[in-house]
Amino acid sequence: MWRLYGSDPTGDAGAGSYYYYDGYDATEPFWHMLDQVVIRPEFADRLPPDGLRLVTTVGSVRLTTTDGRPDAVVGSDHLPVLFRLA
Repeated sequence: MWRLYGSDPTGDAGAGSYYYYDGYDATEPFWHMLDQVVIRPEFADRLPPDGLRLVTTVGSVRLTTTDGRPDAVVGSDHLPVLFRLA
């Protein structure tokens, strides 16, 4: 999950799975990675670099707003995590 946190490797997700903003606060990072895939260390090599992503669309339905944040009206306030083991 750390390789996704703070980045947008696929060009279609924000910097985390959950966005929180409650007014301006210089200490608030806004994006959080609350949703996790946890695997045993001995299986870490079975998770290919492109085998983990945050889901932003389901068919033709966008799960994000126009500014890239999770759309709680359409889906949830969290973006789903999709992973594949090799």
